[in-house]
Amino acid sequence: MAAFLDNRIFICYYYPKIKIARYQFKYRGGITMKINKDVLDEIKEGEPSGNLAHTAKIMMVLLVYLLPEFKEHSEKVALFAKKVAEKMGIKGKIPFYVGLFHDVGKIPLNHDLFDDHEFTKEDYAEVKKHAMLGFNFFKDIHLFIAVCVGLVHNVYDGGYGITMDDFPHNFGDRTVKKMKKIAAIVSVCDFTDSFLTRGTKLKDAASKGKTLSGILREKYHKYPHVVKAALEVKEDLELY
Repeated sequence: MAAFLDNRIFICYYYPKIKIARYQFKYRGGITMKINKDVLDEIKEGEPSGNLAHTAKIMMVLLVYLLPEFKEHSEKVALFAKKVAEKMGIKGKIPFYVGLFHDVGKIPLNHDLFDDHEFTKEDYAEVKKHAMLGFNFFKDIHLFIAVCVGLVHNVYDGGYGITMDDFPHNFGDRTVKKMKKIAAIVSVCDFTDSFLTRGTKLKDAASKGKTLSGILREKYHKYPHVVKAALEVKEDLELY
């Protein structure tokens, strides 16, 4: 059971052993941990709608226990994406939730992939699976968000994740365009946070020595308005 108290989350397990994916955890009693207050406020505002708020709480619990190094990153990307979307006139909670959920596909992967070692080609091929895993996780919960999560890493040249073949056939062009824009917003915010706070190692040697703005404009050349809005919002955010 998870009980949310202000910006803390209190986890109390009634069973001595809980199995999640292929990992097993044994806890007794309860554990208290901090959740970003702004993130929790955003989730609470969505609670009347049901599924997403509940799912968000579960995902935060899983991230804290299984991938704690991605918990703060996911919070920052979610808040960043919400602000960028608002600046671009996109209303609603979807950008926030896509930002919060964009890395959940990493949960079932081998967690040794996310230590500080230098990536091999084999490691990178394995990590890339998280985009499709995230899509598959959410497609029966919230299809719009599932598609956006699956697209986050496929809005730039040489990306990975779902393709147009994975889109539901009943989605019109206007809906598809909105999904791509939201995915691009989250993708830009994801890269920006990784670049500024997690020391992202650039795989393209040609990008070394370039500024963040220069890399974003080159990487996301199909979405110049998203890059412009993200760079402007970044200056006003207290996250960086």
